[in-house]
Amino acid sequence: EISACLVGSEMCIRDSFEVVKARSVFRGRLIVAAGIELGQPAYDPALAEQILSKFDYDVVIGSVHNLRGRKDFYFMEYDGFTDSDLDAMVEEYLKELLTMVQWGGFDILAHLTYPLRYMVGENHRNIDLNRHSDLIDEILRQAARSGKALEINTSGLRQPLGETLPTLPYVRRFREFGGEYVLSLIHI
Repeated sequence: EISACLVGSEMCIRDSFEVVKARSVFRGRLIVAAGIELGQPAYDPALAEQILSKFDYDVVIGSVHNLRGRKDFYFMEYDGFTDSDLDAMVEEYLKELLTMVQWGGFDILAHLTYPLRYMVGENHRNIDLNRHSDLIDEILRQAARSGKALEINTSGLRQPLGETLPTLPYVRRFREFGGEYVLSLIHI
């Protein structure tokens, strides 16, 4: 539905068949929002703004799935990387998240610890996020100050990682910085 709208139709996402039907089915019992996950918006802010201006979204999720010029962390082969290489990638990833938070054109900060799903969970590599605590704190601080929600992605619970993304200590830290909104997504 979304791709059809983006390709040629001027129909608003909010008025798509699925959203209208879901709102009628769940009326009064569940809020149905029309939204988009905007991946890597800071890589091309003009394009991101164009996409966001095209429709009247109820909610925008901001995420980063890959580093500039590289594959999504999901598709990467980790055997050729040292732990130091992976640590550098995590730092670069967190800097991209900070740039996205500073850009600010979204409502929900998603995937704070996305690379861990694959580096640690799937490939059993050692990543110490404590080395990046200042950078993570800055991401959480700026997200909280700007009224962003923090996503708790539960997909890691059913995957080898065995924990939410991010884990509870980061959610607590977000709250300490004044964060008010947390969104927990159940991925099936």
